[in-house]
Amino acid sequence: MRGAHAHGRCVDKGDILPNTQVDSPSALAPEWHIAEWFNADSPLTLADLRGMVVVLHAFQMLCPGCVREGTPQAQRIAQQYDPSDVAVIGLHTVFEHHDVMTPRALEVFIHENRLSFPIGVDQPDGKTAFPSLCSAIACKVRRR
Repeated sequence: MRGAHAHGRCVDKGDILPNTQVDSPSALAPEWHIAEWFNADSPLTLADLRGMVVVLHAFQMLCPGCVREGTPQAQRIAQQYDPSDVAVIGLHTVFEHHDVMTPRALEVFIHENRLSFPIGVDQPDGKTAFPSLCSAIACKVRRR
C-alpha cells in the first residue's frame, strides 16, 4: 500500500485505519455488503481479491466530480491493466437522492458510460439510508 495516493498525498495503510498495526486483523478492510452487482459473473468478496492490487472507486452517479474525474479514471485503469494484475471495483454509495439513484438508473449509467469494471451497489446500513461501507469506515460527506 505504500506509495498509494489519496488527494495528491502519499498514504500508508495506517493512514486509512489509524492506530492499527498493518499486520493486525483490524487493519483489514471491512467486508462490503452489496445489494446487486453489475459487470460481474458472480458476487465479489474481499477474500476473492486478497493479495491483488485493488482500485476501489466509491462513487455516486450524480456526483459531478465522480462523473467528470473519478469514473473515467477508473475506466482508464481497468482498460490499461490486466484484471488478474489490477482489480478495479466500483462501489455505488448512495447517501442522497435515494429516489432517483436506483439500481435500474445505475444500469443505464453504466451502459451509457461504457463502464466495463465490476460495480456493486452498497446496501444501506440498516439503521439509516447511509451506505454500509461508508458507515463501517466512518466516512464523512462534505457538502458545498
